[in-house]
Parts: sequence; structure tokens; C-alpha cells
Amino acid sequence: MYVEYADAVYKKGLECGATSLAEPEDKACGERTAEVKDTFGNTWALGALER
Repeated sequence: MYVEYADAVYKKGLECGATSLAEPEDKACGERTAEVKDTFGNTWALGALER
């Protein structure tokens, strides 16, 4: 899921009980990505274009 700020959405997910699967990191293609698993077991891949 593309979001405006991957770090902020990642942090909010953790605050709401999600589990971290991949901490936010910069990718060579210019994206910032992260991944969490919510309390229902859904995995969310987060991405934001670097500005």
C-alpha cells in the first residue's frame, strides 16, 4: 500500500498492536518501505516515494 509517509504509518501500526516484519528502509529505486502484521493476521507492505 502506498502511503505519504511510510515511517509514520509503520509507527502508528505498532502503536495499535501490529507486529513489525520489516523496519522502514530506503530502497535503491527511491522508495521507503516497511512491513507489519496487524492483530487480525493481515500483512501490510507499506511504501512511500522519497521526496
